[in-house]
Amino acid sequence: LGAVLDHMDPYTLEETMQEMDLPEKKRVVPLLDNNQKAAVLNTMHQNPRGAADVWKICNKAQRRKVAGHLTRKLVASILPAIQSSEDQLELLSDLGSDRRPDVLLHMSRPEDVRGLLESADPALRKQLIMEILEYDPGAAAELLRSMGQDFLSKQADLP
Repeated sequence: LGAVLDHMDPYTLEETMQEMDLPEKKRVVPLLDNNQKAAVLNTMHQNPRGAADVWKICNKAQRRKVAGHLTRKLVASILPAIQSSEDQLELLSDLGSDRRPDVLLHMSRPEDVRGLLESADPALRKQLIMEILEYDPGAAAELLRSMGQDFLSKQADLP
């Protein structure tokens, strides 16, 4: 099976993943190398739920390696589809401070970003907000305004 998977392009692998149920995915995903995992995930931005399933199957070390190869578009679409806020924050952490703000500013729904920020501990929340403010002050201000005055009033320690 590994030899067959080696010769499949990401789109064919992704189509195959769509047809598999979760137990089948759990058997196949570990057979992919990290580059294949990233390539398959990057084709799955139209199916964030399926991509989140594939992401969850990877172990923590694989997730960290794969995260560096994921596109902003994919991460922005699968973050809201990942059920556990702990896993969401882990993915954000694995992206690194240079890529996090870009992903947060490109998530399609401000309420998803707000949910992520609210699930972070206060120090991480402040760090994430500061990162997006430094990355693109105008877009960050617009995003923060869209989260509502009640959210902003709780961020008293921000400049």
